[in-house]
Amino acid sequence: TVGRYLFVAAEKPIGRTDPGRIYYYDLSHPFAVKEIGYFPIGEQPAAVGVAKLTDGRYLMAIALVDTKTIDFYRSTGTQIGQLPHPGWRHLGRWYSRTINGWLRYQAINLLADEHGALFLIGSTKTGSYSWSSGKDRVDAYRLLVFDDTREIILRRVASRTVFCSAHERQYGGLQCNLKA
Repeated sequence: TVGRYLFVAAEKPIGRTDPGRIYYYDLSHPFAVKEIGYFPIGEQPAAVGVAKLTDGRYLMAIALVDTKTIDFYRSTGTQIGQLPHPGWRHLGRWYSRTINGWLRYQAINLLADEHGALFLIGSTKTGSYSWSSGKDRVDAYRLLVFDDTREIILRRVASRTVFCSAHERQYGGLQCNLKA
């Protein structure tokens, strides 16, 4: 989400020729969610992250299947609600082979700090896929996008593991060490 907007990656339906899509919604009124539009992707989008840039435009990262490839787009305007396709310009494609230890992230997010520095956050579950045990991993990458060369660089700057266990029950429910 960015402000009141939610972005959702929808994979291409199996056996159909419809393209995958990134849907975006206005959540100003949570009980009357409004679909603003969608951005068609010819491939299988697995996750999406969006951040507002210092100039008012937006940067969108679309992770394709298994997040081994990420496409980056910049909005052509500053109002998401007024950005029908083709309101996004492709900036380039990034490949996971450029980083040792890249994981198959289940979710990605983009963040911009108060100075405009960009970060990509990836989260995934490692080990057991049971809800009652296992480790969740969150990695933060510094993101650099160079318009003139269309080069995209990601550099890991932080990594945290969040442990959840059925043996750590307190207050009537499953507890996790979110202070990781």
